[in-house]
Amino acid sequence: MKIKKWKWIIVFCVSVFMIVICTILYLNRNVHSNQEIVIGAILPITGNSAQFGSQAREGIALAIERVNADGGVNGRRIDYIIEDGQADPRISIEAYQKLKSQDIKFILSIISSVDLAILPFAKKDNVVFISHATHPNLSNQGKNIFRHSNTVESEVDLVAGILNMVSGRITIAAVVDEYGVIFKNMLSERLKSKKNIIVNSIDIGRDAFEFKAIAAKVILLKTKVIILCGNNRNLYEIVLRLKELKYSGKIITTLGFVTSGAAAACRENIKGAWGINFDINKTQEGYEELQQEYQNKLGEKIKPGTVLFYNTILLLTTAIKEVGNDPMRVSEYLANRRQFKGKGEKMIIKNSNDITPELKAFKF
Repeated sequence: MKIKKWKWIIVFCVSVFMIVICTILYLNRNVHSNQEIVIGAILPITGNSAQFGSQAREGIALAIERVNADGGVNGRRIDYIIEDGQADPRISIEAYQKLKSQDIKFILSIISSVDLAILPFAKKDNVVFISHATHPNLSNQGKNIFRHSNTVESEVDLVAGILNMVSGRITIAAVVDEYGVIFKNMLSERLKSKKNIIVNSIDIGRDAFEFKAIAAKVILLKTKVIILCGNNRNLYEIVLRLKELKYSGKIITTLGFVTSGAAAACRENIKGAWGINFDINKTQEGYEELQQEYQNKLGEKIKPGTVLFYNTILLLTTAIKEVGNDPMRVSEYLANRRQFKGKGEKMIIKNSNDITPELKAFKF
């Protein structure tokens, strides 16, 4: 009987010990989560849009490093988790669910098709979701949905302005994605009222481009102006083929041509063409310091896409510092803030929850 009694006492003590250990581990886990505020991002780290993911990741990392060096947010460190969405809506939704399962309340993303796919989940979950994409359907999507990006319409305005003094045949060559299709349709509609302009269009597949065939068609159509639209570095090949065919007309490229690296790949072949880029205010306080810091770390000039994500983090962490990390309070703060001074960018938060950076048209 004594042995049986001691056996039960040992079992009881071991059970109590395990409960205590589990409780300590659970409490330690909560202490850790209370010490850090985590921001999530769904970016195309691999795939055809990886250059956009790289710029975004650099901006996020640089800004969070700066915030933490300055003491964090109310004494708490900021951390971040990046999931590779590969610019694929299905994979990006899985990435969103993974971030949400870790109780991450602030999520950034990029690429229109991805952000449109994530949108309903973020709205339902009351996550503060900040898109960096151009699609018009990302505006006015609710109190917790924000967009820090130019819009397709703002690019159409600039291209239409360049075309004001043009007459004859215009060809819009657009990549068949959410950005390209919307741009082509909006610009075509804008030019309908101009009697001295004939508009043609060429659809460009997302992956397999027939560069020579596209360039040959531009020549065949006797195009006076070719407009290249799309977020794909391979578009530079069309410029090279046009030059080989002695095309003498005007070339206009949209923002994606610059930010994807297509313009840089053209080298001297793009000289004289029109382009669109972010109008970063390099004289604004703090920008030169940021540029120097980036130069020291990566040995090159900072890209506008990196600046935008850097400023998104500054704005978001300022909101958390002011009202805490409750997503609904942060959303309300952002909506009511209206203005924020980023690095090289004056950020105006509109009633639609859009933060639209200034763009400029320029000649290469």
